[in-house]
Amino acid sequence: MTKVKIKPDLKKSQLVKCLGGRKASRLSCSVQSKVMKLSVIAAKLIKPLIYYQRKTLESQQEDCLTLEGGISFKSRKIARVMNTCE
Repeated sequence: MTKVKIKPDLKKSQLVKCLGGRKASRLSCSVQSKVMKLSVIAAKLIKPLIYYQRKTLESQQEDCLTLEGGISFKSRKIARVMNTCE
């Protein structure tokens, strides 16, 4: 399996908005310290990863794809998109 790390972009303006602040307003010292603490805590908590595997396409029908290992997807849209894949 291949592992891909994703680093989310935590904007302080979004944290300020969650705390009830406005975009253009000046923040008090207590709110600024809360925003700094929350940004550090959120960065520690949010560590998303994606694991994926490449599988070969065994069969393709109009509305069903079957991958190696017996994995199947039943969707016309997915089958149409995967029509040109190897």
